[in-house]
Amino acid sequence: GTFGQLEYSKNKLSAFVSGAVNETKYGRVDRYNATHTAYNAQKVSIDGYNLKAGANYNLDEHNNLFVNVGKYSRAPYLSFIYNGTTTTTNPKSGNAVNSSIKNEEAQSVEAGYGFRSRNVRFKLNAYYTEFQNRSLTSPLLTNADGTQYRALISGQGALHKGIEANLDFDITRKIDVNTFASFGDWKWKGNAAAVVHDDIRNTDTKVNVYSDGLYVGDQPQTTFGGYVRYQITKNLDFSTIYTYNAKYYSYYDPSSRTNAAVTTQPYKLPDFGVTDVRAGFKCKIGKHDSYAQVHIYNLF
Repeated sequence: GTFGQLEYSKNKLSAFVSGAVNETKYGRVDRYNATHTAYNAQKVSIDGYNLKAGANYNLDEHNNLFVNVGKYSRAPYLSFIYNGTTTTTNPKSGNAVNSSIKNEEAQSVEAGYGFRSRNVRFKLNAYYTEFQNRSLTSPLLTNADGTQYRALISGQGALHKGIEANLDFDITRKIDVNTFASFGDWKWKGNAAAVVHDDIRNTDTKVNVYSDGLYVGDQPQTTFGGYVRYQITKNLDFSTIYTYNAKYYSYYDPSSRTNAAVTTQPYKLPDFGVTDVRAGFKCKIGKHDSYAQVHIYNLF
């Protein structure tokens, strides 16, 4: 790959533009192919790139505005290049090249405002990101007879948009508080195709996946919480963090979305909060400054 960046800064304005180009080469050898001679898959080479630009303007010594834009084209992961489609010379070897694979594309823009003083720091930003041709591997799924399988999904679009905020302030020299909030709306955009691979039967089934408008799963789209740190002594400190998670959907099963009439959203987890605590201690190990800590996750 090759990368370059140009930066500009004068008075209250700073800006940058950067770009990168890269080439990814793929190969595959099937050493378990005992009955056929085509051990080596066809070599594949795919180009990618990214472009980014941004600017920051300081209104005064405390306030600033910023904006960033980006466009990305990323080569797919190896598992999507060789999809195992049956061929005459090499049935079910996994060496067949997926002829319909495309680069994953994304365009993103964010804009925000920042405030900074001696004891208070605040940041607010909004983002809008659109994906095309995403290649996804589903979690491990289970057939009715108990056997398991995965689905390789290609051509999936998505739209992520939301608002994020951080507020940090120092109450005293020994106590500081950090708060955060994120409100997102992330949905799959458009429909996709999938190859469902059954590891037990060693079969591949191509299906159309009607996923347009489904919420993106596997992580909460709304979170907020806070972090408090207390310097008890010169060497001993204690902190706790609380995170509230909401709008948390599960991943959808591609094989259950092959009917355009099925539009039900995936399962939505109940909202929940998690509390973590930790304590740390500065010490000496020989002549070396050291730090030890104990961390308890999900205290309750």
